[in-house]
Amino acid sequence: MSKAAPARPGKHRLIVLAAALAVAVGLLPVPAASAGTSFTFSGGGYGHSVGMSQFGAYGMARDGFTWTEILTHYFTGTTPGAVDPAVAARRLWVNLQVEQPAVTFIVRATGTLPAVPVNFTSPGGTVAAVAGQTVRITRSGGTCTIVAPAGSVSGACSVDIEWDGHSGSPTTALVIDGCMLTNWNLATGSRQQPCTYARGAIHLRPDNNTPTLAVSLEIGMEDYVLGISEMPYFWADRGGAQALAAQAVAARSYAYSRMLARGTPASRPWCWCQVYDTPVDQNYVGWGHGTQAWIDAVRATADQVLYHPAVTRNGQQVPVDTYYSSSTFGRTENSEDGFTAVSPYLRSVDDHWAGLDGVGNGNFRWSRTFSDSQLAAVLPGLTTVTGATISRCSVSGAALEVTFTGSGGPLKFHVRQLRGLLGLRSQQIYAINGSGSCSGSSTTTTTTTTTTTIPATTTTTTTIPVTTTTTLAESTTTTTPGTATTTTTIPATTTTTTIPATTTTTTHHDDHHPGHHHDDH
Repeated sequence: MSKAAPARPGKHRLIVLAAALAVAVGLLPVPAASAGTSFTFSGGGYGHSVGMSQFGAYGMARDGFTWTEILTHYFTGTTPGAVDPAVAARRLWVNLQVEQPAVTFIVRATGTLPAVPVNFTSPGGTVAAVAGQTVRITRSGGTCTIVAPAGSVSGACSVDIEWDGHSGSPTTALVIDGCMLTNWNLATGSRQQPCTYARGAIHLRPDNNTPTLAVSLEIGMEDYVLGISEMPYFWADRGGAQALAAQAVAARSYAYSRMLARGTPASRPWCWCQVYDTPVDQNYVGWGHGTQAWIDAVRATADQVLYHPAVTRNGQQVPVDTYYSSSTFGRTENSEDGFTAVSPYLRSVDDHWAGLDGVGNGNFRWSRTFSDSQLAAVLPGLTTVTGATISRCSVSGAALEVTFTGSGGPLKFHVRQLRGLLGLRSQQIYAINGSGSCSGSSTTTTTTTTTTTIPATTTTTTTIPVTTTTTLAESTTTTTPGTATTTTTIPATTTTTTIPATTTTTTHHDDHHPGHHHDDH
């Protein structure tokens, strides 16, 4: 079986702050545009623009709305409720790494209490390790060898690693050696910190397509949500505590929805998971991050998810997919416009709160300028570009389709595709060279402008930034944020005059982190 999900790099991933883009460079190099006609795309928001706007949730919280009111506003027709106890009893499998030929773990204590030993078990036997010791697991063909100070065992590549990770207060944690992630929560010092896991149990399983290993964490849902890093926790100190609570419920509902929809981890042997730990699903950062404000938000909303009458499985209502992104330009998109499928609870709603002065959203308005030659280099089917107009509008008031004229044109591009081709912060374009045929958003604010040079190659890589901040109060420091990377390959030729809309939405939560723990968000 071939892989159904793209391979991801190891955990040594640089996290680029989404908020920093508002005052720094764009996603692509930014020397001055070449001489000739230029095209300035004015837009707003950051992310896919469907479901909950995180800056909008923050603005609503500051305006006195509760987490229930925030969520039912952004997810039309939903109601909060407790998850079925039988579903809550299940554990979630979270992929931490894929395609690893070998993995080294370091055992450490989480605090001052004695750390319990860690058992590494394969069909060939069990070997234990204690705090301070290192254990390496290597795959060779169909055999995995576990090497520890206490001895080594070999057997089939199904390795289970267990300690007191399912207890309320784990005494032991595992560090994945060589796995470093950036903690933007730290004001000073190095932000590169080891990937550390204290809650749950870790499993290594054979990759289905290469002689490597997948590393997954099996964890209870409430422990999983404690390790989610999708919203700046200092917002609680600035009137945003209810936004954090809304985020906790959204993260929980999404994870349960994915767990139920994706089935057993074995049915997805490219990752052995039900969710990834990156914004491909949700940004899970492990042990040692959540501030007390986040812990309070998770515990105050324990077991709460969102339901919609139309979302059922075997006749029973199940938690909905609670998509969210950093912000919009003032109104969210219908799901069929931001993704592809119609969803009754993912309808376009007001998001003016995302642009209020007090929320500090540097991406509420932006613009990007390209030369005609730059556009011709990346828009498939065009060898020159002489004009660009908004030819179709979405219900939000933003563009839905842009038509380009020139040699090979006219060609129409859905804004969802155009975002990937041009590296735009969102698909919500409301004007080109100051002209727009849509109603647009009535809210205005400062616009960030960048001029972009796109290399004339047939492949463009867009890195979608995320920042992550979490610190579990009862543990020492660690960080596990991640970057979702989308690669867009531009065809050399085209036989149609209309570029079809994208048909997949794998990166549902591609870039939803609105800022980081400091004021420059």
